[in-house]
Amino acid sequence: VALLGAYISRPVFDPTTLRRLLANTSDIKNGMISRGNATALRLGEACLTAVGAYGHRLVGLEAYRQLFRMAEDFDGACDRLIEGMTRVSRRVWRTVPIVYAIGGDTAKGIWEEALSRLPLTCTRDAEGYTVTPVTREARALCIPGEVNYCGEVFATPADGDFYPRARVIASYLNSSYFWDEIRAKGGAYGGGITVTPHGVVAMSSYRDPRLAETYGAFERLPDWLEGHIPDGETLGSLQVSTLGSAYFLPQSPLDEGMSAVVRYLLRKTVEDRRAEVAAILDTRPEDFARFASML
Repeated sequence: VALLGAYISRPVFDPTTLRRLLANTSDIKNGMISRGNATALRLGEACLTAVGAYGHRLVGLEAYRQLFRMAEDFDGACDRLIEGMTRVSRRVWRTVPIVYAIGGDTAKGIWEEALSRLPLTCTRDAEGYTVTPVTREARALCIPGEVNYCGEVFATPADGDFYPRARVIASYLNSSYFWDEIRAKGGAYGGGITVTPHGVVAMSSYRDPRLAETYGAFERLPDWLEGHIPDGETLGSLQVSTLGSAYFLPQSPLDEGMSAVVRYLLRKTVEDRRAEVAAILDTRPEDFARFASML
């Protein structure tokens, strides 16, 4: 804890270390290429929501491009980088309330007493941070390779219990339509549809040799879903599998603790989770029809 306090109160941004860290931008680029579907979807969401625009600048394409520019001209960017890191460090440790989590009961009192002596003083309310979404347009990022990754992203009127019900629908589409049309017929390594709590629906493919056909499959999805709405045992199995993967996966004590931290930071209460579980169990065929109509 004392060592942690020293890092917080007396940070040293050493140019030699920073140069070595920025030399890893090629690893970041390679990771974005190998997870090209996620890169495409993150870029798409940056056009639709504030959350997406923030992620674009923090860990997405814009973040990579800034790091790359600094790595290419490190001598010219070094002073500005250190000044910016110093400013951000002061802002974080002096104005943002710090949250720490302790898993288990062992030595809990010792940790709490030690952490209370850290040099953390919240002097004022944290300033708000706003970002402007990226301009909405079709985009392509060129990569070296014989296959591609694609994504198509939509903003939806996500209100009420849309998100948990949409997770059931996405589970159904991923195991049926996307498996058949994108992987089996299209020859891609994978494809699927995801929904986010922020009202974004995203379709994508992974290592895909036939992009035109894939975008055609995206276009035909609403009509297919209207003609293949599940009910009865099929719907019941979807509800159970969605609950199992989303809420009742076996977890180690560490995983349980991290999940609790995430719920706390997202301000998710027990009642919120119960409402989501209830919405999944209440998902009906008409929800699938409304989803198709929305698309």
